[in-house]
Amino acid sequence: MLLTHFSIYICSVVLNATTAIIGLAAGIIGTSLGLLQYRQNSKIKRAQVLTTLFEKFYENESYKKIREWIDQDSLNSVTLEKFEDAKLNERDFEQKFSDYLNFFQFIVSLHKLGQLKKNEISFMYNYYLKNMQENPFVRAYLLKYGYTKLDNFLKNYKNAE
Repeated sequence: MLLTHFSIYICSVVLNATTAIIGLAAGIIGTSLGLLQYRQNSKIKRAQVLTTLFEKFYENESYKKIREWIDQDSLNSVTLEKFEDAKLNERDFEQKFSDYLNFFQFIVSLHKLGQLKKNEISFMYNYYLKNMQENPFVRAYLLKYGYTKLDNFLKNYKNAE
């Protein structure tokens, strides 16, 4: 009789331990699956953000005008005189240029907040960042008009591809 009570007690302990182990395993598996789903959703969201930024920059008419001006003249040869000429030829050119710089200031802010990686920025905008980085007129313009985040980013910018 004592052996039967002991056997029942042992079975009860084993059953409780097994239940606890199964519960723990289910919790670990559930948490792992949740983390995997979260990472996958984060990647999808990041891709959506990058797509939106890409479309905004490459399809926006204002940015397109500035990109064409840069490509036509090569930003390295852009001077105050050429900038003033462009302003005379197009009434809202300076506003478009300011919007263009604000876009990059926003990109840098997203980077500083950890929302964009440097290599992502480089993959999409390296040509334009390098041009701004190397042009004395643009660098002076950034400082004069308070684009300090962008200017600081450009000081240390290296192609991260």
